[in-house]
Amino acid sequence: MNLPRLVPEAQINPFTYYWEGKVRPAITTCGRLYGLLGCFSEKERTFAYERGCQLSDKHKIVMTVSKELGVQYRLWVELSTATDASLLSEVGLCCRACEGNTLCCYKGPARNLMDMSVAS
Repeated sequence: MNLPRLVPEAQINPFTYYWEGKVRPAITTCGRLYGLLGCFSEKERTFAYERGCQLSDKHKIVMTVSKELGVQYRLWVELSTATDASLLSEVGLCCRACEGNTLCCYKGPARNLMDMSVAS
């Protein structure tokens, strides 16, 4: 099992992009582009890490931690490694942890992929 890389929030540059009719949150870090996979509350920290480990087997995943609006854990997938069409279509759609407060996902909606299965 691979581990997601933890990236300090000071080392990321947030932005949004438009794809398939939706504005989606993303970041750049270390010269790479990442799309948001999920935003998790402090109570969901363990799940976020486990999910990051699962996805790291097939994709380059980073995790960031923000204390801006309460502790939020975010999983990001490097867009160049997200070749699974279903994964790409889900990147950055809505966020369960935000509960309508899209500021927690850098002013863009993000989808929490709680039920997404990892393709074998």
